[in-house]
Amino acid sequence: MRLVVVISGGEGRYAAAAPGLPGCSASGRTRSEALANLRQLVRRRGGPSDGAGRLLRSVLERHGLRALERSEPVEVRLVSASRIVQRNGGVLRSVRYRGLAGLFRKDEAMPWRFGRSLCDGVRRRFASDGFFTSDELPRYGIGPDELAIIRAAAGAGPGDLVVLYAYGPEEAARIDDHLFTTLRRLAAPAPAAAAGYAGDHSSPV
Repeated sequence: MRLVVVISGGEGRYAAAAPGLPGCSASGRTRSEALANLRQLVRRRGGPSDGAGRLLRSVLERHGLRALERSEPVEVRLVSASRIVQRNGGVLRSVRYRGLAGLFRKDEAMPWRFGRSLCDGVRRRFASDGFFTSDELPRYGIGPDELAIIRAAAGAGPGDLVVLYAYGPEEAARIDDHLFTTLRRLAAPAPAAAAGYAGDHSSPV
């Protein structure tokens, strides 16, 4: 794992912080000591992937789920003003993920930028702009009534997330398999990992 580390201070009081890990900082009498103390803290705490995993596991436990659960894809036909939907002939393929509603919000307050990081990773890997979730709706020309139709077709309860694909069956399945595998890996207990560091302009570490 590589982290950007910011080191500040001087004259026997240095502070080292990892901006990618909220609330993660340490101090020392020298730059090296501050950095060593930060390394120990990160190893005890776990990095961004482990933090995201803890978040996902806690959500699953809160819903009484022992493992990640998804439905089979369901085809939803809409008469929609959404260009994304129109481009795919008025068809969306939806997959229900039990208990994950709210995790794919895009706001910065979400711990570890969970949903944004996962969605951005999928879009980069598959050059995808026809992939989104019920957490982002109403949006993209899809209104509340259409969202209700989508959730009902997917059999989604209030706590469930619906992942939507404006693609044919094979491409939708390929992207969803990748998302499911990524989430399942995050949900598995993570072993302690050694941390490596990439310094910012002020810290050649």
